[in-house]
This record gives sequence, C-alpha cells and structure tokens, in this order.
Amino acid sequence: SVTAKPETAVFVKAEVSAKNVQVSGKVSGSIESSDKVDVAPTGVVNGNIKSPRFIVSQGGILNGSIQMPLSDSSSVSSKSA
Repeated sequence: SVTAKPETAVFVKAEVSAKNVQVSGKVSGSIESSDKVDVAPTGVVNGNIKSPRFIVSQGGILNGSIQMPLSDSSSVSSKSA
C-alpha cells in the first residue's frame, strides 16, 4: 500500500504501482493498482489511474483519465434463456 498524506507535506512525482493506493496529498504521475485507489478530499492526482476500484471523495481532484479493468476476483457471467 502507498499513502500520500498532506500533514507530512507529501508531493509524489513518480509512477506509482501498488495493491492499494490512498492519496491525501499530491501525486504527479500515473497510478496503477491491483485493488483500489482512494482519493481523499485533500487529494490531488495529476496523471492517469488504472485500477479495478476507484473512489474519489468530494473535494478530491483527478486531472487525467481512469481505466477500470476487471479485477482478478471479478467475474462476468451470462445466462442462456
């Protein structure tokens, strides 16, 4: 897990890859998560996000695009009539 918090004045300028990512500070760069990306009300992401689950709280900012592929545990079933 990766956490960027504003109280520690965190500004991350990098490509981030982790299972879970929580952004409360500023991230400049792409984020790739195998589970979830959570942008808090004080969070700012300048870059693209790829994650099966994405949460942005009111006040959180995303300047980029989101790709939400199916997670490994997700399954899509179809039924024949």
